[in-house]
Amino acid sequence: MGARVLDERYLRGEGEVNPVRIVILGSQAPYPGSDNLPSVLIVWGKNHLLLDAGEGVQSKLLKVRVSPVVLKHILITHLHGDHVLGLLPLLQSRSLGGSKEKLTIVGPKGIKEYVVRSMYMLNFTPTYDIEFIEINKYDEVLSFSNIKVYAYPLIHTVPTLGFTINIGGKVKISYITDTRPLIELPEVVYDSYLLIHDATFSHNDLNLARDHLHSTSIEAALTALKSRSKLLILYHISPRYKDSDTLVFEARRIFPHTYLAKKFLRVFIKG
Repeated sequence: MGARVLDERYLRGEGEVNPVRIVILGSQAPYPGSDNLPSVLIVWGKNHLLLDAGEGVQSKLLKVRVSPVVLKHILITHLHGDHVLGLLPLLQSRSLGGSKEKLTIVGPKGIKEYVVRSMYMLNFTPTYDIEFIEINKYDEVLSFSNIKVYAYPLIHTVPTLGFTINIGGKVKISYITDTRPLIELPEVVYDSYLLIHDATFSHNDLNLARDHLHSTSIEAALTALKSRSKLLILYHISPRYKDSDTLVFEARRIFPHTYLAKKFLRVFIKG
C-alpha cells in the first residue's frame, strides 16, 4: 500500500482503482469565529463516512464536491460543541437534497437525545429514517460494504469515543481525538495505516494537556510508535500556536512519518 497528500485529481481517484481517500474538513481546537472545527471525511468507492461534524461541515463538504445526500454513516466522538454543532444543519441539508435513504449516527450515550430534542425544537422532520447507535464500551459497531467500524472509550472530560475503520480488510484508519494518551491501546488500533490523533498541545505545555484531558504532539507520536502505525496526522491543534509546525518537529523526533492536519488536506491510500 502507499499513501500521499494529493491534489484535486487524486481526490477523484483518477488513474487508481477504488482508492481510500481521507479529507480533513476541519482540524483545530475551538476558538471564536473558527471555520476549522473537527471533521474528517473518508471515501471508498460509493461509501462516504463522516467522523465528527464541526460547525459549517455541510458547506465544506460541498467545497470538496460531496453532497450531504450521499452520507449514510456519521460517527460522533463526543458531545462537545466543536464536534457536533454542524450535525443538525447537515441533517437538514440532507433533507433539502431530497434524501430518502436511512442515515446511521454512531456516538456516545446522549447523541440520540441531543439530535431528537434539537429536531423537535426546530420543528424539523427529516425525509429519511435515522438509526442511532449509542456506545459506552469497546465494540464492533458497524459492518457494511466490506467496511468494519470499531469504537472504544477515550479519556476526556465527557464520555468520548475513538474509532477504527477497517476498509476492505487492507486499510485501517484510527481516529483518536480529545483524549489523554491511552495506556492500553485496543487491539484493533495496532497496525493502523493512518492514525489521526489528538495533539492539542505542544509537549512544552504538558501540564495544560493533563489539566484539560488532551494529548501533546510527543504523546501522539509515542502512540503512533506503540501502535505500529505507518502515518500519523496531528489533530485538534490549539490555536494558541502561531507556528503549529513546531508540534510536527517535536513529534518527528519520535515518529518521522508525522504530518499536520490542515483544512482540506487530502490523503490517498491505495490497496
